[in-house]
Amino acid sequence: MMNSNQNNHKTEGSTQGKRGFPWGIVLVALVGVLSAVFCVLMGLTKLLPPYYLILLGLILVALTALVAVLTFQKGTGIRITGMVFGVLACLLLLVGNLGVGRTLMAMGTITNPGTEEVRVGIYVRTEDSAQILGDMGDYTFGILRSIDRESVDETVAQITEKLERDIAIAEYDSPAQMANALLDGQVDAMILNEAYLDVLTETPDFEDVESRVRQITSMSVYPPAPPSQPSSSATTQPTPQGTTSPTDPVTGEIKPFVVYISGMDSRTGLDTRSRSDVNILAAINPETHQILLVSTPRDYFVPLSISNGVKDKLTHAGIYGIDVSMDTLEMLYGINIDYYFKIHFGGFKDIIDCLGGITVSSPIEFDSRGYHFDKGENYMDGDKALIFARERYAFIDGDFQRGRNQMAVIKSVINKAMSPSILSNYLGLLEAVEDGFHTTVPYDLLATLVRAQLADNQPWNIVTYAASGYGDYQVTFSQGVAASVVIPDESTVETAKELMEQLLSGQIVKQPE
Repeated sequence: MMNSNQNNHKTEGSTQGKRGFPWGIVLVALVGVLSAVFCVLMGLTKLLPPYYLILLGLILVALTALVAVLTFQKGTGIRITGMVFGVLACLLLLVGNLGVGRTLMAMGTITNPGTEEVRVGIYVRTEDSAQILGDMGDYTFGILRSIDRESVDETVAQITEKLERDIAIAEYDSPAQMANALLDGQVDAMILNEAYLDVLTETPDFEDVESRVRQITSMSVYPPAPPSQPSSSATTQPTPQGTTSPTDPVTGEIKPFVVYISGMDSRTGLDTRSRSDVNILAAINPETHQILLVSTPRDYFVPLSISNGVKDKLTHAGIYGIDVSMDTLEMLYGINIDYYFKIHFGGFKDIIDCLGGITVSSPIEFDSRGYHFDKGENYMDGDKALIFARERYAFIDGDFQRGRNQMAVIKSVINKAMSPSILSNYLGLLEAVEDGFHTTVPYDLLATLVRAQLADNQPWNIVTYAASGYGDYQVTFSQGVAASVVIPDESTVETAKELMEQLLSGQIVKQPE
């Protein structure tokens, strides 16, 4: 009898022990910890105004308290409801923490661009028997005499080290001259910055050069940014980018600033120097909530900051580094450019898709690469928007209309990014931004702009203007032969200067006719 009572007592004690495990306490504690982590992460993003952050903290405290009240009720039904609610809260907070953490990682990536890389290729004639660098020990290599010489010399040193012998070289003044020597058999190979191969394809008589030469290998070099040597015609000396303080030291207000938007289609990524096919200056005044986009044609015939006054196409400035593109535009417009946004076309397409597409107005009806564009508003996914922004042959004024279309696409992306639709595919958008953008705009400045926008929710007025000119054939610095260029219309350059000066000084700029 005694044994039976003892066994019953043990069974009851065991059951009570199991029922007494503090699941409710663990769940409430987990909600509280995840809430605290979420608040800390949101604070680290610096994206929320202080009172929003305080409100968020109060809401999460109330959420934790509600889970605790429901979970510790005596009624089984209410207690179960509290447990389910607590589990759901944990899952939502976990997803939120992952999303915020992902945001911090993505913003850290795009606001910390890497060192620019130069990819240098070793090319032979298509029919050449060489397959690897080791087959080229007795070859004579063509190199450029002065242009891009630092990259060339570093590549020659790498080749010499790999072959364990000095190589024979022949110097040429231009890529066209060197390519011609290779194709005529005067040299066996040529050492050429890969970006110059694109330059050759737009040079008369070398449009098919990619089918006539074959790349054996390529090498990476990391030359320092070249020193600026402004043309004597420059109205102002270039100044170091990103050196201006983003906020007024007295009022704390965000000061107006200028960002260079460079669009490129580099084959090897954003960190590789290449031609810049999109050249837009964005003058931004946070106080007046105005943005002025100024487009400059890619073929504008201007002195580069490293060419000692010799003129070249603006797009070629990117071959020597984004700093050269910025300095060249500073010389052209007589302004200081504070930061840059470097955009890869492929990543930009993905961003548009993640936003759910955009609506852009076309001034004319046209067809391009399988797409039809109506006069007026057109809904576009990423592929269609990219074709719209790149097309120029369908227009009478060619590259000038392309510049206007590029600004229209950027304007639509900005407007869409400021709408709630940005949340529909937030993580996908972050991934696309990481792959498609690099910028020197400080993270603190971006966060300050977001906080200000959340605080007042005031719409931005975006004004666009395109510099213009007329077509001609001139010898360029990078090509060394006559090529198609755009001679600047100085009156449009002056208008662009005036508009930027007005916006930066706080005046309200109206859309030019």
